[in-house]
Amino acid sequence: MSGAKQQAIGPAYPDENLAKYLRKFTSTHSSLLGWAGFQALQLKRLPANIRQSALLIELSYNAHAESLYRFSVANTHIVSRTYVTSHDPLVAADISRREERCRRSGGIGTLVILVQCGGISQVMPVEVDPPSKISWDSRDDWPEVLRHFVESGRTDFKPISTTARGVVYG
Repeated sequence: MSGAKQQAIGPAYPDENLAKYLRKFTSTHSSLLGWAGFQALQLKRLPANIRQSALLIELSYNAHAESLYRFSVANTHIVSRTYVTSHDPLVAADISRREERCRRSGGIGTLVILVQCGGISQVMPVEVDPPSKISWDSRDDWPEVLRHFVESGRTDFKPISTTARGVVYG
């Protein structure tokens, strides 16, 4: 039995399947969430931010029959990475292992995204290539883009890149 099913239904746990829905949400929106984290931490300009900061995305739950409309973005915050890693040694070890693997292969490290709804959270570690290999444009409107794609139930997000050949989506 999952941890969410053992909890009473209330404001912190609005649905007994919330943990399952949150896992599906992070899987469905993984490229959007990774892009939003990259933009939020300004990793193209300040790659060292990956070592000390994480993106916290707070969601509101909507009891909707269609899974793509079950969540809306309530808020986003940049938090200290220790906010995520200090509470669970298994999560911290997994992030550390991914970070070492990423750096060995030339990346800058592991971007940590915490998706939270009520009393349930999902940690999403994303291994990041060096910024020189990432052609995504820097965007200050990332919270609005995140909110738009989540709340409209869209799963077709493609990052925008401006290259010598013009604007590329994806």
